[in-house]
Amino acid sequence: MNEQALKLIDSLSQKLGTTSEYLWGILIKQALVDSVIRIGYILFLICCGLVLWKVHKKLLEKPAGDSYDTYYEQGNHTPALIMVIMGIVWLICSVVALSFICKIFTGFYNPEYFALDKILSSIKPSN
Repeated sequence: MNEQALKLIDSLSQKLGTTSEYLWGILIKQALVDSVIRIGYILFLICCGLVLWKVHKKLLEKPAGDSYDTYYEQGNHTPALIMVIMGIVWLICSVVALSFICKIFTGFYNPEYFALDKILSSIKPSN
């Protein structure tokens, strides 16, 4: 680490009332926790996508004893509109969650970078 980064770590540790070694260790552990939480978000979105797919497939089935082909064709377009909106929301959330993949790998394989990035983003150097 360069001298400016060490000054930033010392400045943050003084503000928090702790030592820089303790703070650094906590931030290293936090990198792993943050990566696991982001994996949880991705798994949750995968489960939501599977539920949306199952509901869509269920709505495409022909109801028993009904003259219409599917629930979508019964003249009520509300379920189709809701499914389209939910699909778009799911797609946007999935794109955002997939942008975390780089940070997940960083948290597992290079937690020092995560800690340094967290310190540099939380403290602005005083000039």
